[in-house]
Amino acid sequence: VRQSYARDQRRAERRSDQTEQRVKRLPALYSLATQQPDKTLLAHYDVNKRLLREIAARCAEEGAEFLLVNIPFVYHPQQVEELRNINATFDPRYFDRDLGAFAEAEYMHYLGLQAPFEDRLSQTGESLNWGKWNQGHWNYAGHRLVADLLQERIQQLTALQPSTAAQQHGSN
Repeated sequence: VRQSYARDQRRAERRSDQTEQRVKRLPALYSLATQQPDKTLLAHYDVNKRLLREIAARCAEEGAEFLLVNIPFVYHPQQVEELRNINATFDPRYFDRDLGAFAEAEYMHYLGLQAPFEDRLSQTGESLNWGKWNQGHWNYAGHRLVADLLQERIQQLTALQPSTAAQQHGSN
């Protein structure tokens, strides 16, 4: 009986150690925003950039504008702190910076939502997602903020473009 109990105890301790190690590890997606990104996800991220480049090129061929929008995946300070406790190199603004630089290099229009989400939360204390932190879908306030930002950005872009009537008039 004692041997059986000791064996079960050792198994339980090993499971506990394995669970503790799993808990202390960042989810693979979040690893992309660290100095030690998951190699498989990094390769997939590069594929996504190539696809974005192709989509933007197709839009240009069709005479349409392409706007790359980065949706924040972590913007609550408590969640950032938890993730940095697991990996001190975690950077919640990584995707905004990286995709912003990518868009600029590829001559794409870009709208990063990380700073606006962080700013709104710090100004009002209101979460912009259903559920704990941003684990759920945007709530009404989140949709309103994104709609306002998209409207503003689209208005900026259309102000830069000559009107269709002026283009048609100029070609006659």
